[in-house]
Amino acid sequence: MNTDSGQQWWPPGFREKAAPLLRRFSNRGGFGGYLTEYEIRMLQSQADGFLLACEMRSRIEVLTEIVAFEDLVHPADAEALEDLDEQLRSFHNDIPPPQEGEVPDWVPDSHWWWYVPSRHDMPWREREERLNDYFPELWTHD
Repeated sequence: MNTDSGQQWWPPGFREKAAPLLRRFSNRGGFGGYLTEYEIRMLQSQADGFLLACEMRSRIEVLTEIVAFEDLVHPADAEALEDLDEQLRSFHNDIPPPQEGEVPDWVPDSHWWWYVPSRHDMPWREREERLNDYFPELWTHD
């Protein structure tokens, strides 16, 4: 696990220049679409969407290091990320855990979503069925 917060990623003055652009009203639609795509992947996390959902969630986190989440969405959606995070946490027992090397080296400890899966003893067969929609009995001959 990486303990860097990502704060040092930005060159001097970047946040000051990027923040007003991210807060523009016209960006809400695009970010809202991205948030919807994240929700779809997060809901697929129990099957094959977990790693992509984590990547998307990390990108959201990087943006929220520049501006508050509430500044990126319509006021009615200010709690949306907290709700999605809680939903992802509720899937902890059903998400196939990442295999060795699937969590990128750059992921800091603060990106907790990468470590949500709790069933590290998930049998290979169940993992394959979830990740690949693979049922061995469909491929065996009598």
